[in-house]
Amino acid sequence: RMEKVKLTNSIAKTYDGPPGRLWDSEITGFHLRIYPSGKKSWAFLQNPYGSMVFGTILELGAEKARSLAAGAKLKIKAKENPIAERRQRAEQVRAEREVTEKLTLQEAWSDYVVKYLQPKSGTHFKGNRHYLESVRIMEKHFVPLFGLMHPVEVSKREWLAFIEDQQAQRRSTARKLQSLITNLYKWMDKQSKYTDEVNGLPPISGLVAPPKSKIRRLETLEQVRSYWSATDHLGAQSIRDAVRFILLSNKRTIDVLRMKVQHIDFEEKIWTISAEEYKNSRKQVVGLTDTLIKLIMSSVDGRSAGYVFSRNGGSSPVTLTDAINKKLVERAGVPYISIGDLRRTMSSHLADLGIPAEVRSKLRGHARGDIADVYEVNHMVPQQREAYTLYAGKILDERGEF
Repeated sequence: RMEKVKLTNSIAKTYDGPPGRLWDSEITGFHLRIYPSGKKSWAFLQNPYGSMVFGTILELGAEKARSLAAGAKLKIKAKENPIAERRQRAEQVRAEREVTEKLTLQEAWSDYVVKYLQPKSGTHFKGNRHYLESVRIMEKHFVPLFGLMHPVEVSKREWLAFIEDQQAQRRSTARKLQSLITNLYKWMDKQSKYTDEVNGLPPISGLVAPPKSKIRRLETLEQVRSYWSATDHLGAQSIRDAVRFILLSNKRTIDVLRMKVQHIDFEEKIWTISAEEYKNSRKQVVGLTDTLIKLIMSSVDGRSAGYVFSRNGGSSPVTLTDAINKKLVERAGVPYISIGDLRRTMSSHLADLGIPAEVRSKLRGHARGDIADVYEVNHMVPQQREAYTLYAGKILDERGEF
């Protein structure tokens, strides 16, 4: 049994001990209930009457919960049973709800969007973009199928079939749906309105990807060369150039596809990604090599504006589907990786080649997260080019010009 302390909002928020009960030193039986899921609720226990939960720490303050516990003790002294009364009221409410308004996943999702997911006023536009994309995906794929169902009505078989179907169509969407649905259920489990209506998390978070996708990088430079060679068989020049640029640049796929001609300084061989466009909201200055410039020029084909890697004159970027990548992997005869995993592949080999961690981090566009990031604005362009040149040499040395 844990020691007694005067329970406060601060203690409840910061307590990180094991699941169980943290007892109050002022009101006997009043305690903080800590669940294995991490949820924390104010509760009251007195034998032989049993226990009652007042609400989560997000919904109720410590003093309010303590006063409810004191009230319960007074009723017990008066030979009443507040715990049984509360249970009877809950059962009555639940029965009325089942008759009048069945709780649905669409209602829960709408509640979650308004109370949690929706960005606060003044939020950076990236937060709004994430919110809009999340709502779009869920309302397109999740709500039409499960919106009218109760949270516990969806069977394991239905969840598995749903996610497997999404994986077959577009893995990136399946991953987002897994995350969004799991977070929705976690949120419901921490709200008193839904706690009794949720019976654990849906089994989607436990789904494992196909065994081949567990290998997340090409382990040898020979495998990388084989992957590069396989790009020769991609039909569209712009798609071929985009995949090759990703393979040699250590940049995120989305950033490469968003690259526009006007972002490139061809004279200085610099590619600039604005802070507004980049994931960590920091401006990126990329030192390009002759090889990377050649890939850009190959796709631009004399244009002065628009997306670099495009099949319609720069109006929109190319799309790199999983089907394209499967063909590359199959032709190269290498273990399965996604196009996005080419970043991890390059970073690993650069480490083996002796490129310092600081330079590798700069190539990936990561921030160190310390105070130096605020005061030091060193894009390390020469070091970037040295790393790019070294890696490209290891991939292209037996192939010459491409």
